[in-house]
Amino acid sequence: MTTPLEQIKEARAEAKATIELANQLEKLRKNRAFNAVFTEFVFKELPVRSANVFGRPELNESAQKNIDNTLVMISTLNHTLSNIYTQAEQAQQTLIEINEAEAEYLAEGEDE
Repeated sequence: MTTPLEQIKEARAEAKATIELANQLEKLRKNRAFNAVFTEFVFKELPVRSANVFGRPELNESAQKNIDNTLVMISTLNHTLSNIYTQAEQAQQTLIEINEAEAEYLAEGEDE
């Protein structure tokens, strides 16, 4: 069984790891190669290309499914990257709460 102080330390480590992941993603987004592949191609050019051919009667069912999967992948990836930032913002708030909880816990220990 973990003590409250151990739980606080574990929660702090998890929050810091989430924030670090967002920091690493931010570094990637500043990288030219990342921007060339993901920002310019995957999130801009590929959806346009896919949308331009989607639904054409000359495409077989397999090709249509591949285009549909590509669009779903792009949307999912974009959503996942966005969630990393959202979770990091929540982790920042969690760190504040953890620090407050730790201070209260330690203060209660001193009072006893």
